[in-house]
Amino acid sequence: VGNLGVQSFGLRQLRDRWLISWNGEADLVLGGVAYEYPFHWLYGASGTAHGEGGWRILPAHSISPYLGAGLDAALSAVTEPGVAFDAGTMINDLDGLGGVIGTGDVRLALGVSFLGPRQSLLIEAQPLAEIDSAQSNLPFLDYLGGALHARYDRRDSLVAIGEASYAVTPAQQDAALGTSSTSSRWSLSGSVVKKLAHHWFVGGGLSVSRTATQLDYASGLDYATDTPVEARFSLLAGYWP
Repeated sequence: VGNLGVQSFGLRQLRDRWLISWNGEADLVLGGVAYEYPFHWLYGASGTAHGEGGWRILPAHSISPYLGAGLDAALSAVTEPGVAFDAGTMINDLDGLGGVIGTGDVRLALGVSFLGPRQSLLIEAQPLAEIDSAQSNLPFLDYLGGALHARYDRRDSLVAIGEASYAVTPAQQDAALGTSSTSSRWSLSGSVVKKLAHHWFVGGGLSVSRTATQLDYASGLDYATDTPVEARFSLLAGYWP
């Protein structure tokens, strides 16, 4: 799958003690997914956004404890030729590529920040609350969990972001069937963008995740199911004004 779009990322210091960081992009999407015949040709658009504001408790020091809060959002509208965008629940979601799919979360942050003349580093522990829209084979889900997050910025040169997270849904009761179910998900992700020469940049990203579901019956029996580990990688090249 190929994407063509715009991206913005940065970190700014305000009034000595406040930090604002962001990372967002909007893309047109065109490509295909091949498991077994028939193949699925896709087109559409996608976007992601992350924003965080934080307080450096000791602003006069290059290394300081850090408190923050942030928001994340992602939305994609991708479909096959001849299939309406809003018919996403009628086709397989193609591992999150097809249909209209959205996620969002709210995070708190507690960690440490380093702020130098040309570079910065944030390392954070983040409790989070997330909501995921329904897909063709999954209902609407909300998760509670936490993440370890790190971000390194070198002014006008390099941005590197890494994260490890784990989250679980509250128990969902079904009185008619006498069952209680929970879903859990862990993920690892990392991305790097490097500026070359004066205006060109390259980058890459990798994410690995796995989701598991636990179903408990009133009789005392239980059943666990999980999906294979899902891995995605991306390559990026572009022009930096």
